[in-house]
Amino acid sequence: MLFSLSPTTVFSLFFSVVIITLLVSKLRRGPGPPEPPTVHVPLLSILRHGSQLLEHLAVQNLDSTPHGIFTASFFFGLFKAYVVTSPEVTLQIQSRSSARDFSFVPFFFLTNMGGTRGDSFGKLIGDDGGVTFKGDFHDAHVTNLTLGVKHDGLMDQVVQAASVFVERLQAEVGTEGKNLDIWLWLKEAGAVSVGRAIWGPRSPYSVNEGLWEDLWTFVRWYEPMKCTIAGVVPWASEGTKARDRVTAAFYQFALEGSASMSSPLAQSREKCFMNRGLNDAELAACAISMSVGQIQLVSLVYSAIARITQYPGLLDRIRQEIDAQGEESDFTQTAGKCPLLLSAVHETLRLGSLGVTIRNVLADHEITMKGDGTTYQLRKGGMVWASGRAIHGSPVVHRDPECFVPGRFLAYRFPETQIPEAFRTFSGGGNICLGRHVARDAATCLVAIMLMRFDYTPAEAGGLNIPDLSTFAFQQGISHPTGNTTVNVRARRG
Repeated sequence: MLFSLSPTTVFSLFFSVVIITLLVSKLRRGPGPPEPPTVHVPLLSILRHGSQLLEHLAVQNLDSTPHGIFTASFFFGLFKAYVVTSPEVTLQIQSRSSARDFSFVPFFFLTNMGGTRGDSFGKLIGDDGGVTFKGDFHDAHVTNLTLGVKHDGLMDQVVQAASVFVERLQAEVGTEGKNLDIWLWLKEAGAVSVGRAIWGPRSPYSVNEGLWEDLWTFVRWYEPMKCTIAGVVPWASEGTKARDRVTAAFYQFALEGSASMSSPLAQSREKCFMNRGLNDAELAACAISMSVGQIQLVSLVYSAIARITQYPGLLDRIRQEIDAQGEESDFTQTAGKCPLLLSAVHETLRLGSLGVTIRNVLADHEITMKGDGTTYQLRKGGMVWASGRAIHGSPVVHRDPECFVPGRFLAYRFPETQIPEAFRTFSGGGNICLGRHVARDAATCLVAIMLMRFDYTPAEAGGLNIPDLSTFAFQQGISHPTGNTTVNVRARRG
């Protein structure tokens, strides 16, 4: 029996298997160009950086890989990932991929994030590798989130729901003002308002007092919760319990038939899951992944307010821009009519978001560098990780990349498609974020409302904390503040 062997013998057997596996792998490769330069990743780095490891490696090796691509090798080469830091290589790979060809990762995210039990993952994959579900899911989001009538309707719902919280805050702080933890206030207002816009008046976040706190508790514990042993997370039980309370609320939401009052987006999304055979409990768990949108929106609104109010003269310029739209200005149209504010929001995203582009290598594939003709081969089964953070922080791509430059994107309404080589927040190509228009426009109009309705003065030395990507727990999204979030808020007159 294996357990009767000495530790030395067990280690020797393991090491032998590793060596044989590597040799067989090399023999199978045959002739052809080499893989990109290899960076061997020590175990300590894996333990230290967790889900941020590949982003850390991308930034760390930005200047040491001449062609902007390298092979991250783990566990003696048993697992590899091709990490891309170059806009040129990112666009080359992006142009050769399909919206319907991607890895199991999104399926796993949709089901596992909510703690589903049973075979939700298998149901989505089905007999065709997930092609049917991916197509239906993609079409549902394109139909409901593309700029147009449905987009505008969802925006109206967001603003209407948020107005209730804004009016309540105006009455609370008055024109004399008071100190407010604006991050805490935004977490509640954002979760409840966006939840109502998506799931309707009977949204679980509206009818269950304090459920928004459970959502944010889950977010805080999400990183350690991913490190499980047989599904048990003793070191993150607080996050597990909070997540289960959210899914229980959505389960009750489904049983009551309240989903019929949801937005067209939520109903279309639910139909995709139901067509794959998911039951009410599994549908409730999948709602967690959609709630991430609320989290990201709040993070962006906070970060934009913090940056704009602390940048000399910028707040006045943006207010003048909004005022120029007239007294009856429609805040839902702010993104299209206020280029300086929109540019500041895009710059906030550049500095505070992770925009990873992930692809699977479906067959051995060669890429050639335009500069010197060097050719590399990407092996079938490998994963490509194109880092948006590396591009956003590259001095080759952006002048003074570490600085907040409000007007950097003044010339662009949609930088993710107009200058995809420089702006990667929403990924790109066939797998570009389908909710980007609603996310950007909702955040911009909410920032505009908060800037026009309130004045802000520092409550503590140093002002509001600017979020730091180094503490962010997700592989995609916008970073959260980790320092002071208290500011003196005063309702503006008129």
